Parts: sequence; structure tokens; C-alpha cells
Amino acid sequence: MIQSSTFLTTLHLLKRSVQVAAGVTLFKDKVGDLRWCEGASMLPTLNATGDLLVQIPLSSIFNLRHQAIQASDTSKNSSRLREPTTVDQLNLNRGDLVNFVSPLNPSVLACKRIIGLPGDKILVDQQPKHSHSSPDSSWQLSNAGYDYTHKTLLTVPDGHLWLQGDNYAVSVDSRTYGPVPIGLVSGKIIARVWPNFCWLSKPFQYK
Repeated sequence: MIQSSTFLTTLHLLKRSVQVAAGVTLFKDKVGDLRWCEGASMLPTLNATGDLLVQIPLSSIFNLRHQAIQASDTSKNSSRLREPTTVDQLNLNRGDLVNFVSPLNPSVLACKRIIGLPGDKILVDQQPKHSHSSPDSSWQLSNAGYDYTHKTLLTVPDGHLWLQGDNYAVSVDSRTYGPVPIGLVSGKIIARVWPNFCWLSKPFQYK
């Protein structure tokens, strides 16, 4: 009897563990999950020592948008989803913070801000230089020393985003590896929960 009771208890705990694991996985895939982010590239928005962030997976955003559009089409007796652009489907905006797989290292998940959407024209400046021995026709004086002044105007291609860190002086971002494929983006950051709570979901407003 004791062995039977122990077996049933173990079986019950195993069942509950599987249910909890499935629930956590479903929540992470469909609702949101927590991500740890550290480093100086997003100062002063995020702490260099680390922040615990709330991420909404892009798959969850797309599903919600899909359902909303289908509901609005019901009155028109249409079951077909209108085809918006990819960034519209995913509700991505300039100023949003996103997590993405680094194009330089697939094992690294980076956090940057959306500066440009597909079709946007970006005036690209090279990474800021902290110092330079002497100015010439290609350098200008700044608070950090001399900055290279050669700039390039480019258009963000379809299916890509231009991502940069808020701390331009140290951030390795699209200025280094170019536009990032949307397929590398895992989710949108909406809030910080530690060390202090704050919403991070207010994008830049452009006229």
C-alpha cells in the first residue's frame, strides 16, 4: 500500500509538472515572457548592469492583429484577411524596443530601438570616434573629440529594420551590420519589471 501510494503521488507530481511546463511554454509563445538585458548600448533607457524586461513575441502580436482585422471584415461578409505590410501585421513602429538575434553572432540576443522601417531613408553616420590626433577635411570637432563626417543616405529594404542603441557612442548596431531582417526579431519590449517598473512601449512620434 505504501509503495502504491508513493507511486500515485509521484505520478501526480509528474503530471502537474508537465502541465505547468506546457502552460509556461504556451504563455511565452502566445502572451509574453521575461528577458534579461544588460550592457551599456541602451543607456540611459536601460541600465548597464542589467534589466528584467517584458517581451511580447511577434507571433502573438500578429495573431491579435489578424483576429482584429478578421472581425472588422465580418460586416463586409469577407473572411479574407486584408494584406497589410509586414510591419503593420506585426505592429512595429519607429521607437519600439525589440529583441533580435545578432547578425554578427547567432548565439547573442540583442536589444535595440527601431529607427527605420522598410522604405525609410536613413542618413548613416559611422560609429562615433572618441578621439583623433588632428582634424582634417573629413573630421569635425565634437564633445568626444573628432567624429568622421562622411555620411551615406540609404533606403531600408523591404522585410528589414534599421536598429540602433540609444547610447550611440558604444552601441554595435545597424551602423555596423546594416538593416536587420525582420525574421531575426523575436519580440517587442513593452516594459521593465526590475530593478524598477516602467512602461517602454511609447514609440517616437513622427509627423
